[in-house]
Amino acid sequence: MQNYGLKMTNESYINKLADHFHHNGNHEIKWTITDLTGWKNGAYILPSGEVIGEANPPVLFTNQDDGSNAYKTAGTVESWQQEIAAYLRNNAFMMLAVACSLASPLLRIINAKSFGVHLYNDSSKGKTTSLNIANSIWGNPEDLDQKWNQTPVAMMNNAQSRNDNFLTLDEIGQCKNFDDLEQTAYLLFNETGRTRGKKEGGNQQLAKWKITALSTGEIDLEGFLQTKGRNIQAGSLVRLLNIPMEEPSQLFHFKTAKAHADHLNEAVQCNYGTIGRKWLDFIIANKSEVKTAFSHYRSLWLERIPKDADSQVQRVVNNFAILETALQLAGFLTTWTEEENREAIIKCFNRWLAIFGTRSKEESNIIEQFNGWLLQAQHSDFIEVHADFKQGLKPSGRITAGYKMLVSADNEKEHFLIYPSVFKEATKGRAREVCLRALANAKMLDSSLEHKRDPYQKKISAKLEKNRPLCYIVYHLETEE
Repeated sequence: MQNYGLKMTNESYINKLADHFHHNGNHEIKWTITDLTGWKNGAYILPSGEVIGEANPPVLFTNQDDGSNAYKTAGTVESWQQEIAAYLRNNAFMMLAVACSLASPLLRIINAKSFGVHLYNDSSKGKTTSLNIANSIWGNPEDLDQKWNQTPVAMMNNAQSRNDNFLTLDEIGQCKNFDDLEQTAYLLFNETGRTRGKKEGGNQQLAKWKITALSTGEIDLEGFLQTKGRNIQAGSLVRLLNIPMEEPSQLFHFKTAKAHADHLNEAVQCNYGTIGRKWLDFIIANKSEVKTAFSHYRSLWLERIPKDADSQVQRVVNNFAILETALQLAGFLTTWTEEENREAIIKCFNRWLAIFGTRSKEESNIIEQFNGWLLQAQHSDFIEVHADFKQGLKPSGRITAGYKMLVSADNEKEHFLIYPSVFKEATKGRAREVCLRALANAKMLDSSLEHKRDPYQKKISAKLEKNRPLCYIVYHLETEE
């Protein structure tokens, strides 16, 4: 029988039939096995396991626990446009939420880093409604909603399960462990989980992801942590963009903002999931157009930023260019015009810039800290020096910080002579070179002393102290009217 081509198994393999047929089967078609969502072999895998597009070679997804129920569809593209998109037009922050959701599958195509948007303001401003709208792009908002109050491990697992997709985080104020919050805010957009060892030796496979996220709260991330006595890394504020949200200004035929929000929250319960699938179909068919569009909008955004803007601001501008690219390319789905999309994103950027400023966040924090100390100490810790070096009283029972040089014939601008030891204490916890650069950029130091052996210091007059110690020359921070 074997001579006539019959494949037979001897008795020792009876319990290993699967191995036998696998060994002797037809292997012309190769399959890719993965437990990671997102882009794979030219197709896109939703967290439910649904494959959008045609994967070549085909893909078998092995992890469908997290998204099998949430990533479903209800309604149609047309009903989503009529019941939801039509009532978001000219409401910039709700349009921003949609942009953040749509941007997620673009990141890998344009080789961009993960980022998020944090919308904050008082309650009843439309924050939760915006989350629901953003989630309706991909599936059932009720099942997709996530909270900030979770462990870093759970957050990283959620991010990995939504690779190349979108994550929402509601109510930052509900987070109880503030150390976890600070750590999570940084790691979430770092795109890599913690390295974990195996009991038998070696390390587990490193968890990786790429996402966009939309977060809400009644206070910004930095302010929330500061109320708990904690400071956040400046890098986190570039990854998660803190934007104060305004109440919707365009209510259409609804009499109140609440009525407008109630309609949208009801509409997303029966219109979801269809837009995301159509959007993925478009991206698959137009990947080169996506890259070209992003390059175009990024060049426009780079022209908009102030010339003195820090590199951190330039990095954030790149994210706003991604958001505009998503909105502009998805115009056939949202029905919003190119001008409406542009105005919405620019308005949100201006709100962000008004809070963040054009300097790096680290520089801003240094300037704020040092200027706060100077304003507090100027009337109590310094000896005032009038015309002809006439000195005022020494601080009573306090360490003298230096001299406050008042305006006189010799001094055009009031300034301070600060002992180096006091300056070091006032900038405690910061690297000296970083502090000097920040204060110099803020024009609080004498630029003519920059390249001295002891930068920004000079010997004071012998009329003040005979041994003429070195002191920093510091000016008041000039603020715009």
